[in-house]
Amino acid sequence: MLKNKLVWILFAVVSLFPVVSRAAEDSPAGRWWRLPQVAAQLNLSEQEKQQLDSLYLENRKKLIDLKSSLERERLVLEDIMDNEPLNEQQAFEQFRKLNKVRSILVEERFRYFLEVRKIIGSDRFQKLKLLADAFRKRDRFGRE
Repeated sequence: MLKNKLVWILFAVVSLFPVVSRAAEDSPAGRWWRLPQVAAQLNLSEQEKQQLDSLYLENRKKLIDLKSSLERERLVLEDIMDNEPLNEQQAFEQFRKLNKVRSILVEERFRYFLEVRKIIGSDRFQKLKLLADAFRKRDRFGRE
């Protein structure tokens, strides 16, 4: 019974995670500034592209480490949940560790998002958001 409650709590938190991280995920993926049409529409300088390259590399390294930590914490929680008898205190402690790593991951994604905005400025950032929305619509509904 208690195990089922913990599983449902974990499921609820994991389900809500995409909603919490939505702002960070609104940014286009990959090295979008290296696409000639995007760079031209945003009027990006070579220096800005280099800054974005450096930021991207730094961010990707951090995300790889954080995702690995997240998977480790998730594995530990799964192991705890599979043990009999269930140690509720240990499960909650591990659940908190998992959420802490998840929170750090979301913060790092958002930090990247903020740094991109600082590099390209407010006006071009707004234009980038419009370009990203148009790209997602084309991608979702087929090439229009």
